[in-house]
Amino acid sequence: MKESIFKKYTDGLGIEESYKRIREGFAFVDGSVFEMLKISGSDAADTLDKLAARDIAYLNIETVSETLVLDEDARALGIPYICRLDEDFIVLTPPGCEKAAEWICEKCKEDGVDVSDLKEEKSLLFIEGLSSYKPVRDVLGVDVDLLPVRGITQVDDWNGFALTVMRIGRSNEYAYAVVADDEALLKVVEECGSYGSSNGIEAGFASEEAMEICMMETNQPNFKMLDTENSNVIELCLTWFAQYEKEEYIGHDRLMELFEGEKAYGAVAFKGLSAKSAELGAPVLLEGEEVGCVLESCYDPKLDTVIGKAKVRADLAVAGIELTLKDASGESRIETVAQPFVRPLSWDQQMEA
Repeated sequence: MKESIFKKYTDGLGIEESYKRIREGFAFVDGSVFEMLKISGSDAADTLDKLAARDIAYLNIETVSETLVLDEDARALGIPYICRLDEDFIVLTPPGCEKAAEWICEKCKEDGVDVSDLKEEKSLLFIEGLSSYKPVRDVLGVDVDLLPVRGITQVDDWNGFALTVMRIGRSNEYAYAVVADDEALLKVVEECGSYGSSNGIEAGFASEEAMEICMMETNQPNFKMLDTENSNVIELCLTWFAQYEKEEYIGHDRLMELFEGEKAYGAVAFKGLSAKSAELGAPVLLEGEEVGCVLESCYDPKLDTVIGKAKVRADLAVAGIELTLKDASGESRIETVAQPFVRPLSWDQQMEA
């Protein structure tokens, strides 16, 4: 496996420092934790369309779809970014979504569609945070006002390098992904970092752990935690990554059965009242009766408590209920809440001129 070109920057990063960069300045996030596939050929769109729960066949060029991928039993394999270029597709699968990458490769080979590991040729860097649009605009030369969310643009000659820039990310702040040669991305880090320093912006690399906290705060699924074998897509609250009116894709029929069937469990966010941690799979109790389990959790430094998501009895999947968490550290109290836990500043602050 190719070693990350950013390893020297990411070793020993602190969570609180990283978190602050994402929420208040801009952060570089190492994309080597993603799988990166290049899919080509005349049948590429048709093959991807039958695998994705959102429309791919009519996806516009230079547009990205963030879509659920299911197996025949409607088990969630992951939520990759499917990125349509002029002639090819790039598929980016986040950490924990390796099954989706394997599934896509398998089905492409069955259909005779060309699929290759793009990480052999390119690397991936994310620039995320409240001020991330500034270096992307002022250093990389991208017209950020004209680049929509999930849009793609090509920078043909930036210091002699070609860059593919996409407006995607996981923090729910302003966010961009850059695919390019290794040398180009190292130059991007150098020049964008200098830009941040010169303009008094909190900037630098951020850890994957800090990114996972940002994801949890804003209801972005983390497949590194989710138990997709024992919980279905409705119980995991993943159906918003599916296009309801689309009828032909693998897993659709079973998903419709789940929609129409009795829903015994639902997902709900929670925060700790006395709890400072919550083990994955730990039982959740109401008046001594087990009513669910923990799906995702992390300690949030901004809120100074544990936050997460639990699968609970359907009638309890609402905000404002106090429950008991039981794990190896003993019993502690949690409360169900509405999300987001933290409102990203980018939601309320427009891009500055």
